[in-house]
Amino acid sequence: MDFAPFQNRFRTLPFTLALLLVMVLACTNEREAVSRSGTSKHPDIIFILADDLGYGSLSVYGSRTIHTPHLDSIAREGILFTQFYVASPVCSPSRASLLTGMQPWSVNVPTVLRPGKVDHTSGIDSEVPLLPQILKQQRYRSALIGKWHLGYQDTQHPLKLGFDQFSGFLTGHIDYISYQDPNGIYNLTDGGKEVKPEGKHLTTWLTDKAIDYIKSYDAADPYFLMLSYTNPHKPFLLPGEAPLFPHRTRKPDVSPEKYGALVELLDQEIGKLFEVIWEKNPNTLVIFLSDHGAPTGVRGNGALRGGKGTLLEGGIRVPAIVHWPGHIHGSKVVNTPYHVCDLYQSIIKAASCVPYEEAQGIVISAFQNAAPPEASSAPAFRFWSFQDVLAIRKGDLKAVFIPAEGSKKMIDHYLKPEEEQVLQPVTSRYGGHYPILFDLSEDPSESNNKALLEPEITLELYNLIKTQSK
Repeated sequence: MDFAPFQNRFRTLPFTLALLLVMVLACTNEREAVSRSGTSKHPDIIFILADDLGYGSLSVYGSRTIHTPHLDSIAREGILFTQFYVASPVCSPSRASLLTGMQPWSVNVPTVLRPGKVDHTSGIDSEVPLLPQILKQQRYRSALIGKWHLGYQDTQHPLKLGFDQFSGFLTGHIDYISYQDPNGIYNLTDGGKEVKPEGKHLTTWLTDKAIDYIKSYDAADPYFLMLSYTNPHKPFLLPGEAPLFPHRTRKPDVSPEKYGALVELLDQEIGKLFEVIWEKNPNTLVIFLSDHGAPTGVRGNGALRGGKGTLLEGGIRVPAIVHWPGHIHGSKVVNTPYHVCDLYQSIIKAASCVPYEEAQGIVISAFQNAAPPEASSAPAFRFWSFQDVLAIRKGDLKAVFIPAEGSKKMIDHYLKPEEEQVLQPVTSRYGGHYPILFDLSEDPSESNNKALLEPEITLELYNLIKTQSK
């Protein structure tokens, strides 16, 4: 695609006619004269979010069975992060941090929001400004296409929290074919009205809505588009298949092969999106991210241990890619550990806005070509808290503390059978938690627990995280 500057088309016209045309154009919409041609001061921003996509589920991240050429292509021309972390291993709290730059429990979303188990106190704190509200400082118009999953009260609707347009669904996941949730509730809306796009796979419908939004956008102000897919979240259904929700008349296919097919479908649809994004405006910042890791059964996390629902690397380290023509040149592989709160700060910086004063994180240096991609003034440590499990990363060391009184299922996710017996006598030192300690520089798969060999370091990390978490 040719992104060369617009050529002067008036050179062969008589001077007076050219002057008249310039005067007419100057009186037209500023957006047509400036931003849509790619010379706007502030970039258009597109945030593409996958659901349950594991670290090892893209070919550019090492998958040999799943092929993702379109996402691979922007990784080769932009930033690929090898140690990027989200704030939670499940959907709602992870998304809360994406949009606030804060820890999920501090904005009232410590865990997944389930429609049948909510009350008026559940859901994101509507007093905390979300990213689209912050972006209004520079007159950004914002649209959410796809999944919300941050609250079901009227005050928590995306249109009440900064988004100017919403096409999608409020719940955690719906059937790709029937558009119903597991309880049979139809949840797909567009412009405030229920829509039934018969015969169209949800992934395709969301992509088409995004393409329509980009093609038709002609306002004078920049836009922020959050395209929140459900791929490759269950139920694993491909175009042309019969729906599973709500009746579940057959056993769902949860095989790694079906999971991989949904990832490839996602890449195919995103490829259609890429065809229009930079043609419309080369000054467009595109960010691709997963909200957390893949479920362990689909083998989507590569060599990382654990998966969705755990604070092991497979649950919170995710694929992350950034592409911004004219600002990020060539390929940058960034091995510095970064956190989603850093991404929030970087988006705010790219849009020349001032972040909410309580937001955390730093601006990622690789967003600016002048800065070395590995330069970092990152916080001394990162920490997580989920279902009473605590985790902290400081340098290359990562410690996880599992409540000894937790369920056997939870403990089995983190500890090998022999470890539970060995570590039980020392749990009193860690507030009733089993400790595990890893050096990620030599053990990225978290297979060698050093907690008993390094008790002083383990205790230091425990005391450090206890000063931060609830």
